[in-house]
Amino acid sequence: MLIFDSLGRAVATPKNEQLKKEKYEDVWKPEKDIPNGYYFIALKINDLQVHYEKVQRLK
Repeated sequence: MLIFDSLGRAVATPKNEQLKKEKYEDVWKPEKDIPNGYYFIALKINDLQVHYEKVQRLK
């Protein structure tokens, strides 16, 4: 999973690990110093982007 800001800069990479074939759930808890705004979460499997979501950070 990769987290990008609205300018396309990577701001977080919570996990980057090899997992077995199963269902998984993950939660991104932003650091306190990350400002309010829109962020984009990209989930990639073997360099293939399989999910992309826009979220809004509000303090």
